[in-house]
Parts: sequence; C-alpha cells; structure tokens
Amino acid sequence: MPRHPDPTAACFVELASPDDDAKCAKVQCIYCNETRAKNTTRQKQHLTKCQPYLAAHPEALAALQAESAPAPTHQYSAVPVPTIPGVGGTTNLAFAPNQHINGTAVPPAAMHHGTHLTLPTPATPEGPPAAKKQKKQKGDGSGAPDISRAEVHAAFEEFQKPGDKCMAVRCRHCNNVRAKNTSRQREHLMGCLVYQQSLGVNHTAVQRIQQGSENNAASLPPMPAPTAEFDFRITVKISPVASIGTNGNGQENWMQVNGGDFHSRSGNGTIHGGGYYIQTTCLDSSKRHSARFLIKTQDRHTPNIVCKVDGRGTGDKQHRVSLEMQTSDEQYANLNTGVWIGNGRINDSGTELVYDAFRVS
Repeated sequence: MPRHPDPTAACFVELASPDDDAKCAKVQCIYCNETRAKNTTRQKQHLTKCQPYLAAHPEALAALQAESAPAPTHQYSAVPVPTIPGVGGTTNLAFAPNQHINGTAVPPAAMHHGTHLTLPTPATPEGPPAAKKQKKQKGDGSGAPDISRAEVHAAFEEFQKPGDKCMAVRCRHCNNVRAKNTSRQREHLMGCLVYQQSLGVNHTAVQRIQQGSENNAASLPPMPAPTAEFDFRITVKISPVASIGTNGNGQENWMQVNGGDFHSRSGNGTIHGGGYYIQTTCLDSSKRHSARFLIKTQDRHTPNIVCKVDGRGTGDKQHRVSLEMQTSDEQYANLNTGVWIGNGRINDSGTELVYDAFRVS
C-alpha cells in the first residue's frame, strides 16, 4: 500500500549548508522562520506550538484544544494516540484489534488514517478509589523546616584564606569556618543552635540547654572561640608602695595613681590623678592586682571615663588582666558594653604601670 506524503515537510524549507561536510541538515519553518535540525518528530512538535501556523490553520488549533480537554473522572479511561493536528495522519499509529483473534470487527471507516481507536474501558471494582500515598515530610524530626539553597548561601559569608585555592565560608550566626560546600553548609545549619534559635525552632538541642541538664549539655558541640584585637595601651604613673598590713585576703600594698597616658586606635587621652593601684600577696603566695582611675579624652576638658582593672600575677612584674570601662558620655557609650583582656607590667622602679588591652568579640 503506498504511503501518503507527509505534509510536515511542506511547512519547512531545507537550508543549504555552506559547509559541505556538515553532518546535520537544517530546516526553517515557513511560518515563524525558526531554524532547527532536520528531524520529522521535532518538526511536528514545533508546529503544535507555532502560533503563526496555528493562526493559518484554525482546524489544527481546534483539534489541539480538543485533545487537551480534561480526561473523564473514572479510574480507567480511553487514551487516544496523540497526533499533530492539521499535519496529517500518517504517523497516527492507532491500535486496530484483529477480528480473527478477539472477534472484534473493525469498521472499514475506522481504518482511515487519522481516526482514533480506543480500547474498551475495563470494569472498575466497586468501592472508593484507593487513597494516594502522601510524601514524607523532609526534616530532621525536630520541627526544623528544610533549608533552601538561597537560605544556606545567605547564612554564610564567603572568603578566601591566604595561600589557599579553595574558597571558605563563615557562618554568620556562630562564626564557624568551613570549606565552601552547599550540602555541608546545610548540615551545619541543621545543627547550629544560634541559627535554629533565630528561626524560633524548638530544637532538641535548645531544649537541652533550657532544661540545664549537665549530662545532655556535655554532649553538645563546643561554642566558637572568641577573638581579641588590640585596642589601646594605658601608661599609669604610681607613687611608691604603701603597705597597709595583712588582712583576710593577704598582704596588701596600695599605690596612688598620679597621672599617665591613654593611646587607642580611635583617639588619645590622659590619666587623671587620684586613682589607686592595689597589689595583694595572697595566703597561697599568688598575687592579685586591682586598679581604679579616671581617663580624660583629648576632646573633653574633664575626666569622662572610669577604668577598672583586675588581674592575677603571672611573674615577678607581669600579670594578666581584664578591663572594664564606664561612661555617661554618649559619644563613648559603646565602651559600656565592651569586654577587654590584656597584659600588665610594672617597671623595675615600681613607679609605672603599662596595660595593653585587647577587645574581645
């Protein structure tokens, strides 16, 4: 039986390639001028979406809309073999039952190309349809929502370590540093207590901390180590030692603060006379150091900052200290919330103290 000519080819023009060795032939749609590789199946798919072609063939558009109509609501329905409307029926491979096998006679009109033949609808069992399986919720079981890729990237700061080819990231919530890897970063956020608390998630680890159980808290990962950056140096001039004897703390020596200098990254100042420095030799022979004095910044006419220093001796003339500052001056209000640690040293003559302070963040 002779094959009908395929009308799809009439909708395209084959382009001559300037390269004679080209492996793929090109065709161009005569309706929208789109160029593509020569492939009958792809060309037919193109025509189902080509608006100029559908506008020129209303019958093709009507047939396409009919095929996209909603399917019947019963469980099993006849599924027509899809065809390309308006192009032709030569590729409409509808199933035709063999009357010699199952006794089903096929009308001659049904054998015409382009006619859809449907299989008989099988009998459906009585009763309600089976319930659909529901997808399991993603998560770790703690109620924490799944974290999207954009949220993962927003929670980390990207940087590159000196001499390292690989990029690194730092968690904006706990300052944890790790190699850049989206999957690993997402795993970190699922266990990052600070991040989970910022989302309001009642995480199991957060519950452990709130309950105050020592056994559970001991199993939690360590918190990130604080960092300290040099902030200022204080030089304090003191008077000779004046012993006030022994008390319950040990042997105490008092020295009066007579002045000094203050040098920081943001400005300078002077130490106001009248403060004190106490050196205590405890009963266990360890030494404690304490000082209280006033600082006047260079932009003020009167002292405006109170400095408190406490520490422990680490050698004959050296000690480790913690510092605290208080002020009512609004320009320097950030000092009220600062935390400093540092080193202290007294000179050989016992007339000058030097403190190097590092701000903790």
